[in-house]
Amino acid sequence: MIRDCVPDGKPSITHYKTLAYFENADISLVEYELETGRCHQIRTHSCHVGHPLLGDGLYGPLSDDNPNEVLKDSASFFDPKIGRVALHAYRIEYKDPFDGEIKVFEAELPSDMQAVIDGLT
Repeated sequence: MIRDCVPDGKPSITHYKTLAYFENADISLVEYELETGRCHQIRTHSCHVGHPLLGDGLYGPLSDDNPNEVLKDSASFFDPKIGRVALHAYRIEYKDPFDGEIKVFEAELPSDMQAVIDGLT
């Protein structure tokens, strides 16, 4: 669990679980569950713990604000393969405010992200 990585920011809590680790590239597939819904919450919390998202030009290792020399080479290799922030909501669940029912939506991993994973195995 990650809490409040910005001292003067609003409270935020992110739970995470590593689903797979690809040692040859030092990349992980991670599942996040949010207790709060802050802007860029997953991206800032991932950066805060030293594991920025692939393709993240704002918080990633190639960004001007958060450069990370240790991850620079892998980011230079993988970021162009994704071409965007490697973040995907595979499951969204909420209570409908009108009928009170729990709504669940699921979506497969996008092909660009799956191709990177396939290239690591």
